[in-house]
Amino acid sequence: MAAHASKPLENPHLCQPLINRKRAATEVNSTLGTLEVWNSTGTKELVYIKIGRAVRYRPYDLMAFNLARLRIRKSE
Repeated sequence: MAAHASKPLENPHLCQPLINRKRAATEVNSTLGTLEVWNSTGTKELVYIKIGRAVRYRPYDLMAFNLARLRIRKSE
């Protein structure tokens, strides 16, 4: 028997279901083909998970990607 009890994940973002590439493209306002290019060339830092031949995304990573692209226009 283990001396410690397993504790639940402390980060709720890690418990969310993974998103397929088609839905991820919609989430980042892009196309399926563009995501495929980004993944193969590494031109954008969009974290993905490879499960066999399938590519999946965590909702948290898609949100972080979108937040990193935010720009605030300063008025002159």
